[in-house]
Amino acid sequence: MTAPNPASNPLPNPARAGRRVGLTGRGLALAIVAGCCLLMGALARYPGLLGLGIAAGVSVGVSMIGLVTQRGLTVTRTLPDRPIRRLTVLSGRMSITPRASAPGGEVEVTERVAGRPLTPQRMSLDHQGSVLDYPISTDLPGPVQIGPAQLRFFGFAGLARMRLTDATQDLVMVLARSLPMRMPENGLLPVEALRSDEVEGGGTELRSLRPYAPGDDLRKVNARISARVGRLMIRQDAEPSVSSVNVVVDNVSGTEPETYAEMLDVATSVVGFAVRSGLPVTWTGRGRDGVDSADADGLTATELAIACLPLTDDSSPRVPGGDLTVVVCGPQGEPGELAHRLGGGHDHRMMVILQLDGGGGSDEAGGDASAPRAEATRGVLVLRAATAEMVLRRLSGIDSNLTGAAR
Repeated sequence: MTAPNPASNPLPNPARAGRRVGLTGRGLALAIVAGCCLLMGALARYPGLLGLGIAAGVSVGVSMIGLVTQRGLTVTRTLPDRPIRRLTVLSGRMSITPRASAPGGEVEVTERVAGRPLTPQRMSLDHQGSVLDYPISTDLPGPVQIGPAQLRFFGFAGLARMRLTDATQDLVMVLARSLPMRMPENGLLPVEALRSDEVEGGGTELRSLRPYAPGDDLRKVNARISARVGRLMIRQDAEPSVSSVNVVVDNVSGTEPETYAEMLDVATSVVGFAVRSGLPVTWTGRGRDGVDSADADGLTATELAIACLPLTDDSSPRVPGGDLTVVVCGPQGEPGELAHRLGGGHDHRMMVILQLDGGGGSDEAGGDASAPRAEATRGVLVLRAATAEMVLRRLSGIDSNLTGAAR
């Protein structure tokens, strides 16, 4: 755990807070034994039973008085003060310190993480305080709520108990992963070459072409020759142009949480790569009003917004035309419908649909073997894989995907 952010919360005097102090099962049994011993000792005039009853009663009383007279506690949570990446091993810490002299006892803490109670843990409560470390799940991106915590205090010998609630709540922000993307030889996002079968002209002989270079006009890519030689080829008279990237998340309701987390990993990775490469980039999703720009100064804020993007049945906003549009969808996404709704093949020079289908299999298989792993039609390339790592590998090897789809 890095960058701790302690937050203290003093709990009031339990007696003044109106909390009820009661006996545990052990304390109730001992109280009954004490009463029986006192009664029988008095009737039989047996000092031994009287002494046993008095001792048992005093033990129960000391346990209850120790809780009633306790003069408050300070509860401190220590959590990261900056967003952390998904699947990072993370733990929180709770410190409980008596604010004044208090009899020794035990406290049982039940912390809540993301709305779910953790396994109760019991520890000794002394003048130096007690510390509890607990795991925080980072499986899903977005805000993770910590608290409220339930505290059950046990008096001397565990004969009496008192329950208090630390009502404070804290948030830990979990970002989607930013995975590495190995680019092909063209040096930019490989999807810059996907408008292959809609390019008109551009030369038909290999001697009139040259390899694609960053900044070249993608409309001048020759699909047939590129497919033949296995790399992007462009007319020698092509003039440079500025590239731009649009990222669209198809955050439709019904997507499984695990699959949606992988989708956000992909979107975050593509946006981050475009920003670090100096490309103009925008992103959006269902239910958002228009598109948002991302830049190096606001990359963390952009990643936070992506991580907090909820699932919804609202429609996606119209995406402005550009050089490249990357659409990230789940198994429920229909590539053809998505391309039509977003204007693929018309408003965009090229569109790549990255579909997380949630299937099993190796990196080569990429999940469901019955579904094609790569399709290219009318300026739209569809890449399917089971995980974010797999689909980004396919995106990074787009030259081979283009070659296979064009044959």
